Amino acid sequence: MAKRYLRVMSTLNPESGGVVTAVSESVNFHNENTEDVFDIVCFDGEWQSKGECGKGDVYSFRSFSGYRFSLSFIIWFWKNCQRYDAIIIDGIWQFFVFSGYLAYIRRVPYFVFTHGMLDRYFNRFIFKYLKKLPFWFVVERNVMQLARGVIFTTEEEFESSRLSFPLFIARDVYAPLGIEKPSADKISVGKELFMARFPQLEGKAFSLFLSRIHEKKGVEILVDLVGEDEFSEQLLVIAGPDDNDYAAVIKREIGRRGLSDRVVWTGMLKGDIKWGAYSLADVFLLPSHQENFGLVVPEALSVALPVIITDKVNIFNDVIKYSCGVVTKDNSDDFIAGYRRWLEICQMQGGMKDSAIKCFDDCYSQDTAAEKFLTVLGGGGQNVSAS
Repeated sequence: MAKRYLRVMSTLNPESGGVVTAVSESVNFHNENTEDVFDIVCFDGEWQSKGECGKGDVYSFRSFSGYRFSLSFIIWFWKNCQRYDAIIIDGIWQFFVFSGYLAYIRRVPYFVFTHGMLDRYFNRFIFKYLKKLPFWFVVERNVMQLARGVIFTTEEEFESSRLSFPLFIARDVYAPLGIEKPSADKISVGKELFMARFPQLEGKAFSLFLSRIHEKKGVEILVDLVGEDEFSEQLLVIAGPDDNDYAAVIKREIGRRGLSDRVVWTGMLKGDIKWGAYSLADVFLLPSHQENFGLVVPEALSVALPVIITDKVNIFNDVIKYSCGVVTKDNSDDFIAGYRRWLEICQMQGGMKDSAIKCFDDCYSQDTAAEKFLTVLGGGGQNVSAS
């Protein structure tokens, strides 16, 4: 019997990061390939769209402040939550987490998907940590304790999260994120678009960083990497929204060290051109100081692109298990050494492309992720397949 689920999230704007992409693609995949229906609630202004995500609906509400306060959402949720077999609250530290209380009162099963927002890395910002404590004790902690389950993508995420705040009690369940492998046509079109926009890369070897330009991503490590003369033939492509203060700092440092001719900034890439960048790169780099999951890593693996990541990316164990990349510490010396190891492996073994595809197919395809997610929600792990 078909079931109906609701996912409550902050925004559908893809510039907000990989979580939005992962949730949107997951909802679309479920709605197209299973008998179940997933609707979405977000806070991108007052609008509603039938069939926006396949056979599911999107309900968007006007909100106030960065906390996403919305009285109209609370009224709507109270009236409509019992239409759903379960609610998934995507994210914490937002007003909509309060809906967990309402779901509990209305006896609707609900889950909280933390998406890395409890990671201990963020506790280093003492003022923000202290500001969160009242919300933790009044809302977040209790909503998670009352939930049918708190969803983590990896055990590494759970181990970090359970020690972040006092008196953490929750039933931990696990569901990886997944993506749909791009078609050959999408990749072919993407390559043409990428080279048309960045002709200076024609025939050049390059390493790719594709993510938000944020200090937790460790982009400063890439500056040290590109500054090594032994890698001067390998250009660095930095793809992501680059109009923030941290990006400005990185650009100034690259200019100060005379490395501007070794770095290509593309801005945010999405759609076909993004897949073109992945497909044309020699290796994908993610030197993060903290990464709950790192959806860009499965994206790279899906097109047979090896990866060099740090052990602060919570899926690093899969990279080690499948030998589809190199894992390092999150510092410049170790990351540079890891890059050197990758070059040596390429010369000796011809790369890691087959291993990359194998890792993706086994761990991060939408089929795999969807089946595990439905099992968590109580769907019995029904078979799903892309049409």
